[in-house]
Amino acid sequence: MIKKSKSALQRFSVSVEADILKLVDDQVRKGHYPNRSDALRAMIRHQAVHNELEMQGEVIGIVGVVYDHHRPNLVNKMLHVQHDASAAILGSQHFHLDHHHCLESILVRGNARELEKFQKSIQSLRGIKHTSLSVLSATPKKLK
Repeated sequence: MIKKSKSALQRFSVSVEADILKLVDDQVRKGHYPNRSDALRAMIRHQAVHNELEMQGEVIGIVGVVYDHHRPNLVNKMLHVQHDASAAILGSQHFHLDHHHCLESILVRGNARELEKFQKSIQSLRGIKHTSLSVLSATPKKLK
């Protein structure tokens, strides 16, 4: 687990696009963090903890998929990936965002690395605009 270090702070330079820096500055301005350094430390720590803890063992999560539903055969390809997945697909829900785009929310259970692999398999399909894996919790067996 990542712990707050009592070691000396290290300075480094980071180059980011203006819109990304604006996102950090907005978090500071809203009072979520006292300054950019604390905001970046918290974001890096959050990602490190996620990588270290959440991506081990069996978990429950949601894969969100935004896609162009006018893309030929894309829905069939997505279904094929779901049927071939080693992760358990518990269910899905479909939303119409506009005339061209849909959102699919897929509830999944399995080894966290398998869920990540499943999400990346969906992301690799032509016509997919965006995917995101949200790991919600350990499976009920692990919560006891």
